[in-house]
Amino acid sequence: MDQSDYLLKLAARFRHATLKRDFDALAQLNREVHDVATAMSTKRVLNASERESLALLKIAHRSACALLASESERLVGAMSELGSRRAGLEAYALAQRSA
Repeated sequence: MDQSDYLLKLAARFRHATLKRDFDALAQLNREVHDVATAMSTKRVLNASERESLALLKIAHRSACALLASESERLVGAMSELGSRRAGLEAYALAQRSA
């Protein structure tokens, strides 16, 4: 059975979730793509339309992965900054309690 339309819809949903920075939707879509890829791996030959749709889905998936990597780097930096200021923040909190 031809999966082209479904793959294109998945690609569009990935693109939409990536643009909205909807990380919950991206996680769900990633699980869905895993299931689709597993099912398609048993198919011996993909038709031209399926190959093209799959290529577009790969591009959308890579874009989502790039966003997630960028966000991860940003969060690591923010956590490192908080860690480096921890002593000062704790001292400030203690001073506020004492006041």
